[in-house]
Amino acid sequence: MTIFRVLHLSDLHFAATAEAVNFVDVPRSQLATEMVSRLRKKTTEITFRYPTTYDPSAAEDIAIVAFLDTELDLILISGDISTTGTRSDLVVAKEFITATPARGWLSERNFPTLVAANVPIALLPGNHDRFRRASFPFGTGGTEFDEQFNEHWWVGQNASLLGLLKKDSDWIAFVGADFTLHEKTLDPREEAGRGHVSEHILKSLRLLTKRVRESVQQRYEKSPAVAWVVHFAPEFEGLDEFLVLENDAVLIAAAAEDSVNHILCGHTHEKRVYQARTQRSVTVHCAGAASAYKAPQGNVVQIVEFHAEQGVIQKVVTQPIAVGAPTHHTAT
Repeated sequence: MTIFRVLHLSDLHFAATAEAVNFVDVPRSQLATEMVSRLRKKTTEITFRYPTTYDPSAAEDIAIVAFLDTELDLILISGDISTTGTRSDLVVAKEFITATPARGWLSERNFPTLVAANVPIALLPGNHDRFRRASFPFGTGGTEFDEQFNEHWWVGQNASLLGLLKKDSDWIAFVGADFTLHEKTLDPREEAGRGHVSEHILKSLRLLTKRVRESVQQRYEKSPAVAWVVHFAPEFEGLDEFLVLENDAVLIAAAAEDSVNHILCGHTHEKRVYQARTQRSVTVHCAGAASAYKAPQGNVVQIVEFHAEQGVIQKVVTQPIAVGAPTHHTAT
């Protein structure tokens, strides 16, 4: 049995402005305190139309975790890399993903970079990455993400092979799909937070999964284990109605039918591993908020170890890692 070690993170929310929080994300009991703190110390920027952004200390900790883990096989990011799909936010997100390291995990500009980990990086967009505008109503179907991240994601709103890894005599494939909305809805709140499992993208996801399996089998006489990656958490209980993945039962049914027993996702800002309600054979691994500012449950990433053998994921072991602690780090 082969163990593939993956650093899974989601909901980074990089932006041109760090440490900004939208007032709707502040608990009512803390809003007055936050406003006073902002006025007196300018430690937090309270915004009213712009979404909550990111915590630089959490972002740096993530880069450190990746840099120090010498056994990583892949870094996998399941969406919401930026706060909005505008160029000013996306270029900051891109720097974290692609900047050349100069000292340890830091770039020449002293910005953390995942490139320092020296492992493949796979990613797909989330709903925030598709926002067309920087303030509410945000609009759907933005394409600037595809321009900025075309080396990692070049298929637009569709499905793509994110990673194909070989170790020892086993293979594992991560196949992702972008289920963000691309059509205007009647309620801009739905545009901001919902996803939809469209028939044609799901068909592409399934067909690509089949082709990857067949290709590896024909060339190497080995079938790869397969996990799917999406941004939105399917069948996540207790989720706000404006944040759901519409038609998610169809996605779960397709996964079960195609013998894909593990789905990795994000979106909810809550780390949770659960069995799908409609198909208990499918397990969903939902990452917490990696560096979203003032995340209610704190900032967290997870090491996911896939134990694969003969084209089947036999076991998955998940280790959450809290990031964003006030500890000061110095690159060497």
